[in-house]
Amino acid sequence: CAPKRPPRHDTMLLVLIAHNGKSYELEANAETKVIKVQTALENLTSVPLDQQILTLEGTKLDRDKTFGDYGVGEEKLAEGVKVFFYNKHLLHPASLPPKPEVLPKLKITFPEAEQYQPLHYPFQQSAVSALRNLPKYERQFCFHLARSKAHIEASTEYLRICERLLAEQEVQALAIDSAQENVESIFSYIFNMYEKFRSRFIEQIDNHETLLDGFMGELEKMERTETHEVVQASGIKSLIDLVPKDNLCKWHAQCSTMHAQFKPKAKELSSLFESVKCDVEALFMTVPSVDITKLSERLQTTRDLLLEMTSISEVLEKDWLLSKDQLARALDQNQHQTQTFLGECGALQSMNEVHMNSHIPRIEELFNKLERFTKHCIDCKNAMSRCVHS
Repeated sequence: CAPKRPPRHDTMLLVLIAHNGKSYELEANAETKVIKVQTALENLTSVPLDQQILTLEGTKLDRDKTFGDYGVGEEKLAEGVKVFFYNKHLLHPASLPPKPEVLPKLKITFPEAEQYQPLHYPFQQSAVSALRNLPKYERQFCFHLARSKAHIEASTEYLRICERLLAEQEVQALAIDSAQENVESIFSYIFNMYEKFRSRFIEQIDNHETLLDGFMGELEKMERTETHEVVQASGIKSLIDLVPKDNLCKWHAQCSTMHAQFKPKAKELSSLFESVKCDVEALFMTVPSVDITKLSERLQTTRDLLLEMTSISEVLEKDWLLSKDQLARALDQNQHQTQTFLGECGALQSMNEVHMNSHIPRIEELFNKLERFTKHCIDCKNAMSRCVHS
């Protein structure tokens, strides 16, 4: 009997998209290959496999490896694993900037007063104005309530947009931090290797120049240095006869040429390093142009605006239900002539004045504030996207 394989523990892998701030939760485990996740992301983002860069804790993921190969075991999976997604095409300096967000057109219809004309009732011919105006106030109150609810519905949608935009900017800020950490690690390695090369180059270039510059003098010294008389009897008159002079001169010429060619190459490398260094420093100086903490605080204040709108709408609903009840009671011939009832009907006029002078303008003011904040969130998101792109 074959041994049972241990059960696989799937988890929700959180993939954070750098260029637009969106995030996707995908099922994965230690045995899941990276290419499987990339294929799913290709369907979700329309970014081809060869243009995807996935990083985990600063390490670029190889599509042919599993997440277990990167030390992602059951513990990490249980805690949740964040993978950053970068679009290689958008990282190119010549790539076009992202398409800006725009304020969406809401599919919400705001009622008009013409839709709430009062119906005809017998008591509208009454000499008592409070009774005569009762149908008008009931329709106006119904209109006020309907319009407030439309404003609340639109404001709720705007609030959802703001929350989405803030969440996407938080993802983009995390992606910037992750990219900077990765660049810092790579640049630190480049910097150390360059410093070692530069130190060795300066030492060796001086030695080589001294050697090359003194070659002819050394050659002449060898020509002047006579050998022992016994050696001279064999035809070797000076030290120069012991070495291949022509080859030495040829090798000297070759070394001088290579030396002359290598110095400009080293200078080019130095210039290239300085350029990379400036780019890296500029990257580290680049911080998100959006204060996400402040934006989050403003979002909370905006939620309070919606709560105030809801409270006002509840008052409007209460007033409308009261006027509706009074309208029903007015149809009762035994009720509508009592002084108490007429006094209650007369109070509708002052209630309507409160609606027109306070409640309705306040709801519209709050709605306009929320709409302006939504536009501000869109501007912030576009600024953050440009920051990621740059």
